[in-house]
Amino acid sequence: MSKQRKRGGSSAAKAVVAAASMCGLVAALAVEVAPSAEAQLQLPPPPALPAPPALPAPPPPPKLPPPPKLPAPPAPPEVPENLRVDLTPPGPIKGEKPVQQGTYVIKADNTRLLGHVKMSLVQQPTPQGPKPALRIDADKAILTNLSVQFPTPGAGPEGGIWQRTGPGQTTTLTGHFHIVVSSLNVTPRVAGLPLIPLPIDANMAPKELQEAAKKIGLGTPDALSEHLEMTNGTMHTYFVKADELKLPASTKIGI
Repeated sequence: MSKQRKRGGSSAAKAVVAAASMCGLVAALAVEVAPSAEAQLQLPPPPALPAPPALPAPPPPPKLPPPPKLPAPPAPPEVPENLRVDLTPPGPIKGEKPVQQGTYVIKADNTRLLGHVKMSLVQQPTPQGPKPALRIDADKAILTNLSVQFPTPGAGPEGGIWQRTGPGQTTTLTGHFHIVVSSLNVTPRVAGLPLIPLPIDANMAPKELQEAAKKIGLGTPDALSEHLEMTNGTMHTYFVKADELKLPASTKIGI
């Protein structure tokens, strides 16, 4: 009886031990097989983005045609060194009125004289007696931005009322143009090329006046004078005369 109890107890103990061992093995397997907490928190990597499509190459710039070949500008005319300018006046000025006062000032940004251009040395009658003066004749005078300072009673030589046409405005005097001045200061321009300022005074020696006249085309052949012009001109004037005076609209200058 006791032996049976011992056998039964021994068997039960072995069963318990075997069950415990089995549970331990299962637990061990469970520990090895179950994922860790860190492994459960890891996210799968984001999918790779597709590469952007390749942009087409820009078209080549259009080829411009070559610029046209322009002819070379004509050479400026040359005044012959042996050209002698005759300072003798061609004749009296028809309808010339006596000078009542002294000179007044005429200014122009640009002055062109066309047709039979000539400068003469004359004696101008004035209330103070005859005085040397320069007479300039032409068929036509074209002046840009004309300004005239008319003398007023009691005003000094540089005093008076100014009248102006305005920048870029053109004044034309046509037919038997005459102007008589005591002096002028201009910058000659030959075929568009400006030279140095040139003062001319009626009291200069005749030889100096001849050289100055050639530089601004006064007394030279028309083929030369048409390429010569005067810029930044200031003329101390006794009087001006022409058959026709054409002024810009809404401008009145009583020269």
